[in-house]
Amino acid sequence: MSENENILLRRFAASGDAEAFAEIVRRHAGLVHGACLRVLADKDRAADAVQETFLQLLRNAETITGAVPMWLHRVATRKAIDVIRRDSSRRQREVM
Repeated sequence: MSENENILLRRFAASGDAEAFAEIVRRHAGLVHGACLRVLADKDRAADAVQETFLQLLRNAETITGAVPMWLHRVATRKAIDVIRRDSSRRQREVM
C-alpha cells in the first residue's frame, strides 16, 4: 500500500527526502498541469505555473495542513491567475 500525501509531505519537510517530494510531484503533476492549463489555455505558460506551484510546495512544505491535492489545486489556480495578471500588467506598461 502506498503512503498518503500527508505522510510523504511530512517526510520531505522533516528530512528533505527527495524521493518523497518526487512521489508527490509524480502523483499530482497531472492535476496541477490541468488546473493551470484550464486557466491559461497555453501549454508553455501552464508549464511555468506548474513549476511555480511545486516551488511553492517546496517552500511551504512544513506549514501545509489539510489535503495536499486540494492545496496544490488551489495554489496552481492562483499561480495561473498571477500569470494572467503579470501579462496584463506588462502589456499595459508596453502601451505607455
